Amino acid sequence: MSESFKKAMMHGNTESQPHTAEEESMENKELFRATVGFDFVFDKNGTPYCVEINGNNSGIEGMRNLKDKHMDSTMRIMANIRANRNNKSRGAIKTYNNALGDAHKDTYGNITKKSDIINLSFLRTAIKEPIFKNANKNHQILQEILDNKSLQTEFIPKQGRPKYYSMYEIATLEDNKLYIVKKNDSARGKGVHILYGWQIKDKADTTRIENILIQDFIEPADAENGPPDHPASLRLLIDFRVTEKNGVEPMYITGYQRVSEYTSDNIDADIASRDDVYIINKSTGADSYTMSENELKAIMPLALGVLNNLTDYMKHNLKHTESDAIMAM
Repeated sequence: MSESFKKAMMHGNTESQPHTAEEESMENKELFRATVGFDFVFDKNGTPYCVEINGNNSGIEGMRNLKDKHMDSTMRIMANIRANRNNKSRGAIKTYNNALGDAHKDTYGNITKKSDIINLSFLRTAIKEPIFKNANKNHQILQEILDNKSLQTEFIPKQGRPKYYSMYEIATLEDNKLYIVKKNDSARGKGVHILYGWQIKDKADTTRIENILIQDFIEPADAENGPPDHPASLRLLIDFRVTEKNGVEPMYITGYQRVSEYTSDNIDADIASRDDVYIINKSTGADSYTMSENELKAIMPLALGVLNNLTDYMKHNLKHTESDAIMAM
């Protein structure tokens, strides 16, 4: 791992940035800043998969109540600062959470009320600023990709992502194989379910299915610093900027393991459902454990691959946006 990334892990990498606009222009023009959150799982062979990427509202508040003592005290302090909420977004967040709590959900996580449908996309637009005040505010083009599970799949390198299926490929699913079904705008573990292929097909025969993504279910391994036999999902957060000369430059990197309160044996014992065990999120009751150095080393090449793909796409779109603006003058 490069020294800049090690520095970003510990303290944030701000000292290398020019202090004035003139210096910025002369040395290395900054194109944009962004924040991306990643959800990783390791399979039973230790291979990491990026199962989802998220935008500038990605949470790391779980680092405030780690169950173990492996994290360096300086990193813990930095994580606490990074997790501070933005007061401007509190009202919209309250509305969003109340809507989720009041909603009735069907097998596919379709969120409905008795009298109308809650439009989560509309509620998201009400959050004008990032939830966390020290997050970078993503460009609208980037944030739209990160808010839509189907749009983001092509930016995750093929070797490090589960196989995806559209709603038009449901007939090809294996009956006795498990899949993850999620709404394109799912968040905080809501609107995500683990189903057998035959269950998805049965649902498709009786219900109009749209706005969903299906992916192979990868049974998560334990966290290195967590309890045995408890599946884990790793949250990685990267604040970064992109410059003409250097490309992706990390500003802050942190992460932790979210560990299920259940084991897979709890499913057979009727203690917990498959969703309870494997949909691992702080909002669904997961515990927090320190991410190990080995886990970080394993996921960083994949995370950088995602950032580079997103950056290439953003550069292309920003260039066209500038050209359109010049033509309109």
